[in-house]
Amino acid sequence: MTDAPRGPEGQAHSGNQNPLDTTGEVIQSLLMRLKDNNDLTELERTLNLAKLHSEIQKLDSEKRKADEDAKKSAVDASLASKQLRHSLISSMLAPLVPLTSLATVIVTLYIANTQTHVARDQAREKITEDRAIREEANWKAFEDDLNKSSADALYAAGTFVSRLRTFDASGNHRLQLSDINKQFMARLNSESAFKDMWKIAIKNTTEENFETVVELARGKRYQFDRIVNDCAEIKVPPGKLPEDLLWNYLGACSPKYTQEELSKAIPDPSLQRKISTLKESMNSVSSIQWFLGQEISNFVKKTSTIEKGGKPYDLSNVLFQGADFDGVDFSQMNLSQTVFASSTVNDAVLTAKSMTYDFRGTPWWEAYIIDQAILPWVITYYFPYNPGMQLPGGYKITADEYRAKINRLCTEKMIACSRECLRFGQNKPSIPAEKCSATQ
Repeated sequence: MTDAPRGPEGQAHSGNQNPLDTTGEVIQSLLMRLKDNNDLTELERTLNLAKLHSEIQKLDSEKRKADEDAKKSAVDASLASKQLRHSLISSMLAPLVPLTSLATVIVTLYIANTQTHVARDQAREKITEDRAIREEANWKAFEDDLNKSSADALYAAGTFVSRLRTFDASGNHRLQLSDINKQFMARLNSESAFKDMWKIAIKNTTEENFETVVELARGKRYQFDRIVNDCAEIKVPPGKLPEDLLWNYLGACSPKYTQEELSKAIPDPSLQRKISTLKESMNSVSSIQWFLGQEISNFVKKTSTIEKGGKPYDLSNVLFQGADFDGVDFSQMNLSQTVFASSTVNDAVLTAKSMTYDFRGTPWWEAYIIDQAILPWVITYYFPYNPGMQLPGGYKITADEYRAKINRLCTEKMIACSRECLRFGQNKPSIPAEKCSATQ
């Protein structure tokens, strides 16, 4: 077995010792050993050792180079891996760049749009608030005008209707307007103004506004009665005007009297102007009453009939002029202080829950049935062709026809239904009116 190589001092190298630093040092050491040695065998061994050492050194150098190459390869591989990951991440994120830009644009646009909407809403709120303030101020002025001026004067001013339409369109004072319209229409004397207001506030008579229409009719009767009272207060010297049985309750305002007759009977110009104004107002209010009577009667004829049954309508304190109530069932209605003037009640049920007997100029005997309690009075004072009453235009009846109708309506035995109590035109019954009209 070959001995382990020794160093210059003859000490063997341990396995843990480092090799010689350079080849020159090893060769120098071997030459030192061969200097005094002539043994060829030893010389050959020494040269072999030098050669072996050189090869070991070469292998060691190659190993170090291989290690360095391996480290370099590992570093390169690590860098390549990082670059690959970076490239992969970059390739994955690359499509997100335009999406991010798009999202940024979208967010920017959304924020701008939101700000625009907020600004627009604020502007709209400001406009609405300003409009509400102006409308409230206009409404206050409108209420002040209502309190200061008469209905006819306010309407004649020309701006009332347009202001009313404006408030009605806004819908902010609907409840107040409903009351104002009703009160304003009740105060109007002008027929044209009333009908103009009707088109705005009522339009058509329905179940919902029927009570309002009836209230207007009551208001017009109050107006008419007030005008009649004003007319009655005008004193006319006795015998200065012709006798007027039909319109005697109107006094100087009777449509029978001409302007010439009034000028002779009442020479005072101020009174003549007053009479003229009262007659004009009376004619206008009468026309309105006729209009409302038609509206009410048309509605009632559709809803309260014998076939459909009577409806509990309250028609109290209304004056109907020339209204058509043919076929109406009044059995459930309130007719207290109701006046039927020159109207028709053909085949009607005149048995109201509450009813007074004012059928001036109305052929009540044409009814299908009538309350027996009122028969004595109406037979005595509301007979055909009474000089103080005017029957509907075109209506005609004979005395025999009238007696036959009374016999049909009188379901109870009473003196008023006897032949001796019946009056017709100018004839006078044999039994006094006081006894005929008395209830049994």
